[in-house]
Amino acid sequence: MNLRIAIIIFFLIPLIPMPKTFSLAGVIEDAPRAKFSWHGLATGKYQEQFEKYFSRHFGFYSALVRLDNTLNFALQETNFNSSRCVVIANSDVYFAPDELQMRERRSFDWPKIEEKIRVLALGTKKLKSMGIDVVVLYVPAKINYYEEAIPDRWKIHREGPLPYKEVTSKALALMKSLGVPVLNAEELIAEIGKATGRTPYPRRGRHWTQLVSCEVLGKISRPGFTCLPAVEAEGSKAERDQYECINAFLDFKAPERVFRPAPTVDKVSDGRKALFVGSSFTRELETEARRLDLFADLHDFYYNKTDFVGEKGEAIKVGEAWKDFVRTRNLIVVDFFEPQVDEIGHGFMDQVLREF
Repeated sequence: MNLRIAIIIFFLIPLIPMPKTFSLAGVIEDAPRAKFSWHGLATGKYQEQFEKYFSRHFGFYSALVRLDNTLNFALQETNFNSSRCVVIANSDVYFAPDELQMRERRSFDWPKIEEKIRVLALGTKKLKSMGIDVVVLYVPAKINYYEEAIPDRWKIHREGPLPYKEVTSKALALMKSLGVPVLNAEELIAEIGKATGRTPYPRRGRHWTQLVSCEVLGKISRPGFTCLPAVEAEGSKAERDQYECINAFLDFKAPERVFRPAPTVDKVSDGRKALFVGSSFTRELETEARRLDLFADLHDFYYNKTDFVGEKGEAIKVGEAWKDFVRTRNLIVVDFFEPQVDEIGHGFMDQVLREF
């Protein structure tokens, strides 16, 4: 009798939803519910799937992760890092690993990058012939503004510009020569830094501040529009998302002070139907555009894989419906995030040239 009960419980456990005691920040690899089959049981795959599912959804999983990270951070803050999320550098500055990896790269596949830029230019020309404006937004890496905070193990000692800066300069120059409209956010960041006396990349955040997003959208939408003068305020969770990625129990740091758009900034009221294509920076832009009520309709193709409207996202499927949707756009903004120079355009313009 006891054996029968044990067998029944074994098969019923996967059907019981496990509470998640403490949610974790960052991209957490989920494990789907184990699907039973006699074949899976015989081969051991069912047991493997069940173990992964149980470890992810067991009520104390998130709590144990946070406890471990809390102890690590409290005991050895300067050495703490999570390879997928954050590297804590000097002077209380947090970097994403991809920026440090980009900085130490010795070489880049320039012919591949050049080909992507030429496709970007051809796609831009095609969309323009369809009456659609295109803007490429250059997003410089945060690491450019915190050179003094780079840990010693990531420093490269050499004369002249580092390889990643050389390839960035070449990429921007080629875009200009091919007639690709580029909005260089580096220039806006310099202007904001001069106006506020502070780098608009928060020390503990992955992305620039809301103020930069506001200024970028102003440049895209209306000549002469500005979000300055700015007002100082406490940074939001979004502006310290690298710190949130530590996933600790305790809040070790007081919120950083940042500058926000002045409350008197008028809504831009652009009225166009827009599409953003890019990294998490276009997600930040989308949030600010919605706050400003900037566009009549706005979608964000996150890494050209997921179509987001606000927080709701669904997989992108290229076909007739996709073509009809692109035709309805008045404006398409494609980001060029410096650490992802190898993926300029995210394959979107390849699809445009193929489908149109």
